[in-house]
Amino acid sequence: MALSMNTANKLTVFRIVLIPFFVILLIYHYIAIALLVFGLASVTDAADGFIARRWKQKTRLGTFLDPMADKALLSTSFVTLAILHLLPGWLAVITISRDIIIVFGALIVYILNGNLMFLQPFWER
Repeated sequence: MALSMNTANKLTVFRIVLIPFFVILLIYHYIAIALLVFGLASVTDAADGFIARRWKQKTRLGTFLDPMADKALLSTSFVTLAILHLLPGWLAVITISRDIIIVFGALIVYILNGNLMFLQPFWER
């Protein structure tokens, strides 16, 4: 897997760029437009995964960046919605805590094994 900016990685970066726009729209109570931006981010998530698998565009950058983009989008969403009292604060805390535990678990696996070899999804076998 090479380190490059192919179409799949560009979609992932685009998803990251959408995050501040999503937050700003929520802050100013443009909820419907914020939902559309979140939907667009979700579509790019599905598209980058499909493109990476279908056209063999998997890269080391994408392997790292895609899950980080997902966690950034969801964590930012939960925090913003909780601050705006559109979501219970406890739900944001639980969701973000879960992500932190997963990241630290992956870090421990990496430190102990030297790599992050997880089970391959059935559709990639």
